[in-house]
Amino acid sequence: MSGKVQLTVCVRVHPGSPSKLNETAFAGTKLERTRASLRSLRSAIGGLAVEVVVLLDRCPPVYRTVAEAAFAGLDVRFVECLDGGNAATFQKQCEVALGGAPLAYFAEDDYLYEPGALEEAVSFMRAHAEADFCTLYDHPDYHAKHLHRFVVGIVHEHGGWNRHWHPVASTCLSFMARCEALAAGLKVFRTFGPWNSDLGVWLALTKHAGPATAVRCVRDGRFFAGSLAMAWLWGWTHILFGRRLALYACERSLATHMQAGQLAPAVDWQEVYAEASR
Repeated sequence: MSGKVQLTVCVRVHPGSPSKLNETAFAGTKLERTRASLRSLRSAIGGLAVEVVVLLDRCPPVYRTVAEAAFAGLDVRFVECLDGGNAATFQKQCEVALGGAPLAYFAEDDYLYEPGALEEAVSFMRAHAEADFCTLYDHPDYHAKHLHRFVVGIVHEHGGWNRHWHPVASTCLSFMARCEALAAGLKVFRTFGPWNSDLGVWLALTKHAGPATAVRCVRDGRFFAGSLAMAWLWGWTHILFGRRLALYACERSLATHMQAGQLAPAVDWQEVYAEASR
């Protein structure tokens, strides 16, 4: 890999459709939605010098063809995951990221991005050394769940982007990482899967796991309370002895999960999807 590479982008691709409990908000087959997702990810990269690694999780050959077309002209490497799955491919992403550029972006095939989104996120991370991770997804939970109702500072990113970034307790598994922070939290990240949820992982890493969080999590429902319990069960050493790792999110989203009912606010994502599908 060239020393000029600014960002390693590692994207997981799987041919399965969402379950009835995770229905998509967008029309088309899984292949068509994947094509739109990867095209929008390409537009998010903009002019960054990147290495793209595509993890093909038990995909038929047509998915590689779609990815090759989406990332044409970029440095792209494909990894076939024949014994994959959600947890295994996430662990592979961690391995890829730690062997790449100082910054890494973890991507999934069911997200949409605004053009230039990764350029803006890289600019934010370079300007704010206090940020260990950032998410481009202004998750609706930030506005609706008790867990996220704690007093935080607001960082206004200057430099022409006109967007606010603020610390958060958690996100999903599409995020940007400083690789030294990824290494510091690797033991906790490795618990994701049958033992821990993504929320549990982040609560341990960001150390939002105290009594006040417990009260909020109980009010938010079983998944939140259970995830806090898992954060302590699998991440107690980091909570007690590790460094608090700072996760930031942008307000006015740069990306969205394509799940119905979970679209980031304030952006016409149907139009973004339509543009990426053309």
